[in-house]
Amino acid sequence: MLSKTRDSRSGSTMSIPMPTIMPAAPWFPPCHCTLNAREIGTGTSASHPTPLRRRHTLWLAECDLRCSTGYRFGEIASIVERIRSPLTLQADSPPAARDEASFYDRYDWCLNPILSLQQLFRRLNDELDAAPTLRAPWQRAESRINLYLYACAIACTVDDYLCRSLADLSPIATHFPRLRWAVKVAERLLVGGQALRGAVVDRSVARWRQKWARGLDAACDLLVSEAEPGDRAWNELAADLRPLTRKRLRVRLLRRRMSLPAAFRNQDLTHHDVAALARRVASSDGGETPTQPRVVVGVRTAGAYFAPLLKAYLGHGGGAAVSWMTIRPKQVLSPRERRQVRRLARSGAQVVIVDEPPNSGDTFRRTLAILARAGVAADRVTVAAPRSPANVDWTLPGIRLVTLDPADYHKARLLDPAAIAPLLREYCGANARIPENAKVEALNIRLRAHHRDGFHVRLKRVFEVRDIHPHSRPTSTYVIAKGVGWGWLSYHAYIAGTRLAGRVPRVIGLRHGLLFTEWVGELAADDARPAPDVSVDTIASYVAARAQRLRLAEDPCLENPAYGRTGWSELVHLLKRPYGLYIGRAKIPTLRQRMKQLVSPVPTLIDGRIRPDEWVATAAGTFKTDFEHHSFGKTELNVVDPAYDLAGATFAFGLSPERERQLMQRYVRETGDGNVVDRVLPYKLLIGVMVMEDALHRASQDVCAARHEWNARYLAARSWLTSQLSRFAASCIPAPAAVTWSKRLFCLDLDGVFDAEALGFTHTSTSGLAALALLRAHGFSVIVHTGRSIEDVRSYCRDYALPGGVAELGSVFVDAVAHREVPLVDDHAAEQLARCRAALARLPGSFVDPAYHYAVRAYRIAHERTVPPPRGQVEGVLQEAGLDRLVVSPSSVDVIVLARGVDKGRGLTAARDYLGCANQPVAAIGDSDRDVPMLAAADVAFAPSGCSAAVRALSNQGRCRIIAAPMQRGLLRAARELVGSLGTRAVDLPAVAPPSSAPAAHLIATLLGVVERSRLRQVFGALAWWRL
Repeated sequence: MLSKTRDSRSGSTMSIPMPTIMPAAPWFPPCHCTLNAREIGTGTSASHPTPLRRRHTLWLAECDLRCSTGYRFGEIASIVERIRSPLTLQADSPPAARDEASFYDRYDWCLNPILSLQQLFRRLNDELDAAPTLRAPWQRAESRINLYLYACAIACTVDDYLCRSLADLSPIATHFPRLRWAVKVAERLLVGGQALRGAVVDRSVARWRQKWARGLDAACDLLVSEAEPGDRAWNELAADLRPLTRKRLRVRLLRRRMSLPAAFRNQDLTHHDVAALARRVASSDGGETPTQPRVVVGVRTAGAYFAPLLKAYLGHGGGAAVSWMTIRPKQVLSPRERRQVRRLARSGAQVVIVDEPPNSGDTFRRTLAILARAGVAADRVTVAAPRSPANVDWTLPGIRLVTLDPADYHKARLLDPAAIAPLLREYCGANARIPENAKVEALNIRLRAHHRDGFHVRLKRVFEVRDIHPHSRPTSTYVIAKGVGWGWLSYHAYIAGTRLAGRVPRVIGLRHGLLFTEWVGELAADDARPAPDVSVDTIASYVAARAQRLRLAEDPCLENPAYGRTGWSELVHLLKRPYGLYIGRAKIPTLRQRMKQLVSPVPTLIDGRIRPDEWVATAAGTFKTDFEHHSFGKTELNVVDPAYDLAGATFAFGLSPERERQLMQRYVRETGDGNVVDRVLPYKLLIGVMVMEDALHRASQDVCAARHEWNARYLAARSWLTSQLSRFAASCIPAPAAVTWSKRLFCLDLDGVFDAEALGFTHTSTSGLAALALLRAHGFSVIVHTGRSIEDVRSYCRDYALPGGVAELGSVFVDAVAHREVPLVDDHAAEQLARCRAALARLPGSFVDPAYHYAVRAYRIAHERTVPPPRGQVEGVLQEAGLDRLVVSPSSVDVIVLARGVDKGRGLTAARDYLGCANQPVAAIGDSDRDVPMLAAADVAFAPSGCSAAVRALSNQGRCRIIAAPMQRGLLRAARELVGSLGTRAVDLPAVAPPSSAPAAHLIATLLGVVERSRLRQVFGALAWWRL
């Protein structure tokens, strides 16, 4: 295909050859039967619904003829041969593009990079088989890299298996300091148990691991020497490794998943950078040949890849012997690792510790402490590590330090225009040139600055490629090169980009871990581009295209709870919160079992970050950038459910319920994934809580003006979470036929009465919903009467179908029926509130909630939660500014500044007068000091147990009844008592149940009931560990 590009001076266009991938053939419907026993091709799973396609996972044997696709086994086999042929290029594509398409087509399995040990064995053997057939030098180099990566991944996975602990007792010591002595005794006993297991159960595996180490050394030597397939070194390597891959190992070990090396997946490092570190370590000896042996200690995971290769490079330099070992210093060392460290200490060898770019350096300090306890002196130790662009000044005092700066990374040097020009000419033609361009350079300066923003921000550079012909005007196009990994850990980017053609920027090629795509839109960094208006249909079609074209054979993290931080583990830890800190731990196995009901029928290489600023709109269409970046990785959640992307889009784009409904309908229409609507709610909670807690942490750490942006993000996420769960909760009770006002008014406080905060944000419980349904069924108009903002009150009215409310401690009345708001502060007080808002925002460490329009809410952040600023400080601000019409209302979490004379009692009176109910009795319920004026103004007042001393004092005066139940259970009892006092025949309590029996809806509804359980019921519930 010829890419039309615009002349940079005259506006004319040029045509340069571009690697154009033809649209993929239609996808076969996913097979939902369970395939069993016999594997055909190179499959990895036999029991997961997956599209059947060529060069992908195929398990075809004794298939149930009643497969939900409607095809019989013979029909499936014939269709499989016709679909998903290798990537097809048009005839005018350059040879480089054609070579890449044929090469990367063999690796479509790498869309899922978290391979099991058995899968790693299979891929390594495939690589050994294919290497002799590769013609291009770059392909043979990739094959050497892949063999090295497979061999290291296998060694790291087996090491983690051999060093697995029997139990982690550290949380007990953390939460119960007085039991630390007992924990230490128990840990010693566990170490003894580990040693016994290693000597008996894992003995054969340990022997196998020793043999594999010799093969891994040979793979590293092959990479260092750049041996060609067919050479003696290749043949010997294959002879050593193949028998070991066929060795009979324990099933549990074969199913264990590799840990992704962030250095080669996310951090733009290559094996050439390990070579650069080795040269610097060698030169640190002053140029003399070392006489003492060296031991390279790799810190897993990255150290499992760096250590053997560093040993190979150092060994090629001659001199004393070099050996290597790996440990995980953040875990208790296994008996095997302890023996290795003791032998190292006795040997007197020089030690080189190596790991990926450090953040705080805590991992290195832990490793140094382990070595010091074993008797290794500091003067024997050298620490070797690349520096991250996000922490270029990192150092480690008191230790010999060898570093590699980001500017010296192999990929950074490759992106020099002189170095990259030959490759761009391969892609764009022999006449292509890279001229100097001021706009491009300004853009690259911004991209380099952005590279320092985080540890997993990728290296990027933009080039103007000018096509020069003797008899025509020069024409230009723009190309961006981006680091996407190393070896097979980078191929997913090419595969995803080509299969998503038309929805993402055009892929030009992938070489040396750099993905080359056309630059679309204006020459501006992503954060400087205006966010386009992306329709929900575009978003839904993009997510659906990924689900159809980037299908995975399985969810690699579902059955691996020990795999570290994943979407599943984060969901479990979120959903156990209603049980409390200790009982929640007992419920983790049960929650994991329930999570299995939420597995996606279409496991997919998801996008992972659907945000407005990652889209670019041009006349040719709307394109998604960073389409390959946020699916799998050390800092990612490794989720494979498209529901995660849909949930993320709902949050990032602030979709209304109607637009969200359109999003889901379009996605379901294009994919047939009908139960995605149920699965999306848990992911909404996960995304919202993660964003909220991250923003709260960053706001507390940031001392510059950006802290207010983080504060706004924290508040937006918290409000969105509350609204999402409120909408679900409201669907569990009957909705009113119409939202109208009645003469029966019930003023309902939110915090501590209707709402709890068990999940980390405000939400109600089963009793709260039952009370609301009961009051509504008996003709009460429920008015939310709260200290929260007017925006929150509007949201509650919309989500729960309520007629109105009083917000900001009585400062404004909201009539949701008439869509009106009635301010209860005068103009003079409003002007002083505006001045107060600005003054409090300037206080060091102080935050102001922008959602408050008729009052001012201020707070600080300490220990990951909001706390009130000192009352004296706030009153001092008011006095200094002459704000005499304002008063301060403090609480345990914030301070609200109000107009003088405004409180919740005045708000109740104003609502009663506005609705013409002055002569009608009004009921109210509240629990805090701020609720006292409201309770005093009500004709019938209730308070749950656990209310404040001021409310109890009001009760002692006979003006409020305290219910002998806390929070939502107290609210429900109060509602029953109030309904019983009407003198009419009571109706049955409306049922509280999710709108469907879908797994996620049932799970969330169950947890809303868990929230309000008493401590005694929670203890009895812990005994029944097998159920929620």
